[in-house]
Amino acid sequence: MSDLLFDNQNLIFLLLHIVGSFVMLSLPLTLYRNPPTKINPFYGFRTAAAKRNQDTWTVANNYFNTNITRLSIATVLLQIPLFFLLPLPYGLLVSLIIWGIGLGLLFFLTQNHLHRVFDEQGNRK
Repeated sequence: MSDLLFDNQNLIFLLLHIVGSFVMLSLPLTLYRNPPTKINPFYGFRTAAAKRNQDTWTVANNYFNTNITRLSIATVLLQIPLFFLLPLPYGLLVSLIIWGIGLGLLFFLTQNHLHRVFDEQGNRK
């Protein structure tokens, strides 16, 4: 039984779990710890609503960065039981699908947050 856990294919999927977890945590934590301070075309939550002015940019990036960090931590914590409950490639696939759906939902929620806080010109309501 232990030989099955450590064959080459399972080791590859175990490494993918570890690397996937590292990427899922390191990128959002980088955004959270080093948020973009000025509007730019490369780094941060860059939608039209977020780039209206510096205030919308700051609010959007604070909201997005905080929640993507939470999403990533929850997804990595979910990977732990999935690693033991599902065959190796499927646990990683399920966690990536959940993270992807959560990321899409987070884009929608961040835009919704901006529309609740600001009017169409970017002034606070």
